[in-house]
Amino acid sequence: MDCLEPFSALLGTVCPAVIALYGIIQNVKRNKRHCESLWKRVKLIDGILQGSNIDSNQEVFKKFDALTKEIMKYIEKFEGYSSMQSVFKTTNAMERFRKFDEEFDFVMRALTLQAVVSPKKSEDDEWIEEQSLKKRQKDFIADAIDGIIEVVPLDKEDDKNKEKLTSHLCEIFWKIDAFGKDNHPINKLKKIHLSCIERKEEVGERDPRKMYQIFKGTFCAFPVLIKRFIGQEFNSNLEQNEKLAMKEAKHLRQFDHPNIIRLYGIIMEKQETGSFCGIVMEYCSKGSLSSLLQSNEELSWKLRVHMAQEGASALFRLHGWSSPFVHKHVRSESFLVNENNSLKLTDFEFARAFTSSLRKPVENKHAWLIYLAPENNDINKKCTVCSDIYSFGVVMWELATRKIPFADETSKINESFKEREMETMPDDCPKEFQDLVKRAQKKDPFDRPTAKDLVEQLMDLHGNFDD
Repeated sequence: MDCLEPFSALLGTVCPAVIALYGIIQNVKRNKRHCESLWKRVKLIDGILQGSNIDSNQEVFKKFDALTKEIMKYIEKFEGYSSMQSVFKTTNAMERFRKFDEEFDFVMRALTLQAVVSPKKSEDDEWIEEQSLKKRQKDFIADAIDGIIEVVPLDKEDDKNKEKLTSHLCEIFWKIDAFGKDNHPINKLKKIHLSCIERKEEVGERDPRKMYQIFKGTFCAFPVLIKRFIGQEFNSNLEQNEKLAMKEAKHLRQFDHPNIIRLYGIIMEKQETGSFCGIVMEYCSKGSLSSLLQSNEELSWKLRVHMAQEGASALFRLHGWSSPFVHKHVRSESFLVNENNSLKLTDFEFARAFTSSLRKPVENKHAWLIYLAPENNDINKKCTVCSDIYSFGVVMWELATRKIPFADETSKINESFKEREMETMPDDCPKEFQDLVKRAQKKDPFDRPTAKDLVEQLMDLHGNFDD
């Protein structure tokens, strides 16, 4: 690669895998810009390791070494694809390189002693992150165009037509990427006046057991969902609730991720009959994952594996902080599905987070128990990231079977049915997927995979499907 930064004599003396990675990246034919960007980060981190007292037994070194080897393995695999295969797997490559960047961020924080206790970012951090995202998007488009041109039958000497094709492809990609960004409500978290929500209508039948109502509306010409909290505690001390709600909304906004529901703002207004307290969030046209799985819509195994991968990615985002954020309420109802069949994790117990007096009632004890990790049958044990993984294992089982877990046990609401094995998954379910489901549901929490493990293995499985 002509633009690759040169290799110095000192590089790789601490982590030999860096030397091997340099040799591979130097000769790549695809994803050149992504590889160049990754090499700069590897070079920087390797330099920091040389100037530190970190030995090879420390966790941060092990993570960097493992990540370097994982990158090598993926690049070698992608280089082995034919020209046409590489075009079809462009999106998979984008997701992989994005994940590598996120993991390098964690390594850098640990090395520079900037690991965060909570995911709070300064304005400078947000600006840097935004510029980095733009650079990755630009690299992705350029690499994708290179891949398309590779399979287009143009003569090597036909530079004029190649330049014209490149220009057209670039324009198409940028128009797609920029569509709707200027007025999209995600640009800024804000307090939203109820009058700004157009065509507001309640979704579904009202359930008296629930402490909220769901409305669909339009904000800034975009469809949104409004979750209104209707507990008595929201009708008092509106000003204090507003401050706490906005603080919590900003906290959750830091988890911004393609597979985590986006918050656009809060609504806190006095009305004649009380107060309207709620949040405005991203609209997902297909409703909950649970509803989709119980429908007649055809879902291929490739799509179901991809959905599982997206769900695991959302958990990886939450669990990846130095002080991991535990969701505590992972179930198929907690994932919404948009028009592109992409999963969005929601239900962060937002109301409980900023109103200490609120205690969410158990709406359906059966639904609550089937997702509860065995260790949490003891009410004195706190939920952990391992608890989330167990719950997600049940969600993956639902993706495989499209059934309701222990549906025949709804009349026997007690913990004993948890001792039973879950129903066998279909014969045509990929064995690798079945193995992941079983591992995620291990009784011993330390035997379960991490969210990162799930993402990587589901990515590999998804990449094995024919396009």
